[in-house]
Amino acid sequence: MAKVVAKWWTPRNGKPLLIADMSDQHILNTIRYLIRRAEREMARLELSAMVYAMDAPDGAALCVEQGLAELEEMGAGDRAMMSPMFRELVREAERRGLDK
Repeated sequence: MAKVVAKWWTPRNGKPLLIADMSDQHILNTIRYLIRRAEREMARLELSAMVYAMDAPDGAALCVEQGLAELEEMGAGDRAMMSPMFRELVREAERRGLDK
């Protein structure tokens, strides 16, 4: 027997919601929210890396700078796509023919 794994999103109200049961607009809004969150997370990572690099040994600071450069080359949407939840929301939007 195949194992079925449900995909859930927990909105602000705290009640888990099956992605397949979300409205079209809710899916699109959640995708946009996760992209914005990825942008904010990148800003936080940049600040943390700058603070770390000030005191880190040269080799470690260089590794951090290279990692950040790779992340910066990716757009926020690509960084968000690293999340399994985001990928599932995008798959559901595509299945429904929604325009992201």
